[in-house]
Amino acid sequence: MEPQLLDTVHQERSPRTSFSHQSVPHTFRFLDGCLRKKRFNFHSQQLERKLTKLASRVEPEVTPYTGLIISPTLQYNFAESFTVKMKVFAEQFHKPVSFSCPAGTKVGYLIESLKPFLGNGEYVFKVTGYDEYLSCDSLLSDYEHVCACKRLDKDLWLTVVDRNLVPRNWQLCTRECCDLNIESDALDEPSFDHVKDRLLSFESTAEELLKDDAMVQKVCELVKNLCALLKATETSDLHQAVCDLRNFYADIAERRDDIGDAKKAFLVTQLLEEIEKCIARLIGLYSYKRAVDFQVEFSEERLTVDVSEHLCLKVKMLQQLQKGWVNNFDMFRIVACVVYGERAIAKKETRNVYVTKKFFSCANFEETVDFKELSVHSLPREARLYLTVMGRRDGHDDVVGWTGTNLFNDPGHFNGGEFLLGLWPPTVSSVNGPASGNENNMGSIHFELPYDNHVKIPLKSPNTERKAFTELDNETQRLFEDLMTDDPSKPLNQSVRAKLWEHRRHLCDHASLLPHFLSLPTAYTAENIEETYALLHLWNPLTPEEALALFTPSYPDSTVRKYAVQCLQSLGSDDLSLYLPHLVESLKYESWDDSHLALFLLQRARTCVRLAHQLYWLLKGMIEEPLMRTRVRLMIKALTFIAGEKVADSVRRQTNLDSALADIALKVKGAADPEKTLRQGLARVDQSLREGSVTLPFDPALSVSEIDVEACCVFPSKTLPMKVAFRPTDSDAEKFETIYKVGDDLRQDMFVLNVMRLMDKLWLESGLDLRMLTFKCTATGKNRGILEAVRNVSTLRHIQTQYLGVTGSFNTRTIADWLLKQHPEPTSYHRAVDNFVRSCAGCCVATYILGVGDRHNDNILLATSGHMLHIDFGKVLGKAETLGGIRRDRAPVALTPDMVYVIRKNGSDAQFVRLCCDAYNVVRRNAGVFLSLFKIMTFSGVGDITGQAIGYLHRSMALDKTDAEAARYFEKRIRESVATLATSINFLIHNIASLGHQTRECAMKLSFNPKEFSVASEGRIVALSVEDLKLRYHPERYYVFVVRVTRQFPPAQKVMRTYKQFLELYGKMSKRFAECQFYPLSRGPVFGSESDESLALKRKKDIALFLDSVMAQSEHVAHYRLIYSFFHPLPKDTEAVPGAAIRIVT
Repeated sequence: MEPQLLDTVHQERSPRTSFSHQSVPHTFRFLDGCLRKKRFNFHSQQLERKLTKLASRVEPEVTPYTGLIISPTLQYNFAESFTVKMKVFAEQFHKPVSFSCPAGTKVGYLIESLKPFLGNGEYVFKVTGYDEYLSCDSLLSDYEHVCACKRLDKDLWLTVVDRNLVPRNWQLCTRECCDLNIESDALDEPSFDHVKDRLLSFESTAEELLKDDAMVQKVCELVKNLCALLKATETSDLHQAVCDLRNFYADIAERRDDIGDAKKAFLVTQLLEEIEKCIARLIGLYSYKRAVDFQVEFSEERLTVDVSEHLCLKVKMLQQLQKGWVNNFDMFRIVACVVYGERAIAKKETRNVYVTKKFFSCANFEETVDFKELSVHSLPREARLYLTVMGRRDGHDDVVGWTGTNLFNDPGHFNGGEFLLGLWPPTVSSVNGPASGNENNMGSIHFELPYDNHVKIPLKSPNTERKAFTELDNETQRLFEDLMTDDPSKPLNQSVRAKLWEHRRHLCDHASLLPHFLSLPTAYTAENIEETYALLHLWNPLTPEEALALFTPSYPDSTVRKYAVQCLQSLGSDDLSLYLPHLVESLKYESWDDSHLALFLLQRARTCVRLAHQLYWLLKGMIEEPLMRTRVRLMIKALTFIAGEKVADSVRRQTNLDSALADIALKVKGAADPEKTLRQGLARVDQSLREGSVTLPFDPALSVSEIDVEACCVFPSKTLPMKVAFRPTDSDAEKFETIYKVGDDLRQDMFVLNVMRLMDKLWLESGLDLRMLTFKCTATGKNRGILEAVRNVSTLRHIQTQYLGVTGSFNTRTIADWLLKQHPEPTSYHRAVDNFVRSCAGCCVATYILGVGDRHNDNILLATSGHMLHIDFGKVLGKAETLGGIRRDRAPVALTPDMVYVIRKNGSDAQFVRLCCDAYNVVRRNAGVFLSLFKIMTFSGVGDITGQAIGYLHRSMALDKTDAEAARYFEKRIRESVATLATSINFLIHNIASLGHQTRECAMKLSFNPKEFSVASEGRIVALSVEDLKLRYHPERYYVFVVRVTRQFPPAQKVMRTYKQFLELYGKMSKRFAECQFYPLSRGPVFGSESDESLALKRKKDIALFLDSVMAQSEHVAHYRLIYSFFHPLPKDTEAVPGAAIRIVT
């Protein structure tokens, strides 16, 4: 299949329709009711009304930047003042302007300073390469991007644009109509037209039956055919009604009933009315909880019962029996369980029943299950009913399947009536989403709950008053003070629970005790719920971070969850994005689709484009989860309405790009020549991108319009990830490199990276800058996604093996020598070492707490700026790779001799330990946040994040220790890691296993300058000339060649390179462009000397001819990124230049 063009509109499948006259409602012939096109279910209607009101009430604030994306800001003050090195582009400048200024400079002041060179207009700064802007009312240091540039020692690139000429790409434009109707995606689901045709056939044949007794068999067959159309579903009443009709005519045929024609017609009409009534009820049952396009409306009033009665369930029939069930089991029974949150509050069973035959094979129960201990009035409004089918043979029971439903439609309406709910297989866990039935027709249960009109909605008690904590005795106060620091998810013993409830009114001054109080089952009984709601509003409010605990499945009450949502209102959009994956996951634990959390997320998505895109892809990542599929599809429809048409169009185009890349990745996996297949596929995507730009899934501010196909490659790892280099629509920007993977569940990587960003935020807020470097990652579907490729980094394996081979992991100097090579100047080198020490400390703490495994040296990267970062988080929470049953990750943290050498050589070992211990304690002091986040993710189905996560984090964060004890504990873990050779041995094993694995990407990097540069970053080269050669000693005599590099904008630069470096450039260019004819550079005579002047003069001529042949090539060859990386000025090149570069300083 060819990749989809990017301008293809990605939509839900259009509803099944035939001729328009067939969509007209059909009135039943024998009863008062009709079959009609289906409207939304109850909560879709509720959500639609709420969204329509929300769209009219919530509008983005009108500012000069309305319709633009503001660059993310920091919610804390950067610990130190610093100077920003800037490079500013503008149409009015003939070349970029470079200058430096304090980070505390107001953005508007800089704009005013540049105005004399810009002319008239209202100007703003845009981050070069991104469609995001800096507000003139802010400071440079307010922005995350500015501080990131400082931490990475990068220049800040900004473009000046006239605000009035900038297209408002994100101006909110909402459709008038909100359509939340979703179609079933079950295979061969019947449509309105199919059902209507069968009804018409039945009714016309029934009319004929009144005149012709011979039609009785056909009527019976038509009823069975209608049942077959509804996936072999039936009811006992319908089967009995058909039997009654058949028996009536049998009696007449055998002359047992001698009646006149008028009476016969009357009786037959009554029998047919009963059959059609049963048919209508079956169709209504089938359509009620399914996303089909038909429903039945009755004119008759529903029956009601006294809501104070106890809960009574009537189990009628188990049907759609699968062949394997009938073959494997003799009998079936049903276990009914009422669940609230994570607790089962009542459980009953039916008798065992043998399989019988009606229209189809079934197990006919017709049994009442009475929960005498539960009154409908006293049930929690979020209670759910689960029915589990057990199969029995030879005394052994097995779970066949299960289904579930909410017992209340909302806090004021009991969910009474008849139900026909499909079964989920045992492999689907009921905790992974809302209580619902399966639409795939793999077995179903017909049951009935009592009808009702209305139940009382619990309100907060008006007579509740708070009391002073100091009124408690000292021992009780100490008990609660200790409880304040405990994990709310930790079970409390009976005595503590009793004291919490007894002294509840004395605890309202301490917000951290509220989650403990709200975990008490006693708080939700019918007699206490009103007081609980009152205390909820009297209690001191929770911070947004503390409120995260209330989004776990332990707190199902909708009023409590509404309170938690209210606590999040103060979060800014950039902070909210950190918690968004967990809040989306928490939608699983909401009882109803129109929950307060769902509306909150949609409301914030309406006011922030970034949140809208992030929310879309998080929802898309859950769409394959069986229990969440319907809710997620509903949320996506709601999102595309509430966030506006421009966001909807953007995510459609992103989805099409993702589908095209996924298709290419699958072809690459099965290709004999993966590189060729990759380039052919990307060339087609590149062509469609040129016809219309697309924003990338992980950042709506990053708009791309081309793919640099020649810069793309396939990595030789297990899943064959693809490096895809995009060119931004901003011509001044450097290309943006990504990695696209199919075959790995990137949700775990996304989650771990998010947690690391949160750790870094907490460290910075506490004044601890560990120079953490992370990257963007978005899971775009099941086992696929896109990641940001970090620039100017090398794997630790490449560094360790570059000169010393597979044993390089045991050498102590590899990292130090590599850093010195990148930073020959002492000041730059010490800055890189400081970056290394700090980021290494941050990585050690983060990977230890999260239990990150599989830490071989291809999963640890070093940036040329000295920053360390980890990638590939496929093993976390103590899971590790093994070799022959032996755990490969043996050390507490990955600290190798070459890392320790850098730390100790520069006298930073005490600083390193202090940084680690301080960072460890900062995380521990915020342990509640991390425990809540992992508790929410417990049932996500993401990799290693399971029910054991909380216990692991308790141990890894040493929560039973004081700060001083924890610092000594972590220092001991560091010393264990330094003392062991296990990590180096693990690296050696990986080095041997990776022999011969090198990507085209690595082959195209220069050994003496692995950083990559391009036309955009350096300026276009128009001429290269070899001007001189110089003699050097190091320690032997050798010559260097001085090359004058003339660029599009003056001044020209001079660089010095050795002949060996020119040979490397020649070899890589010849390999990359085998079809091009470059002037050859020879290695010279075997016994030639590098100090031979005559040889050097000859080489000077050869180099000049080689450079001329390069510049004479076509555009993509002459300006290939390797040329710009080769001629990028290095610190030693200053010797060839008489003066330093001029820079404007303000």
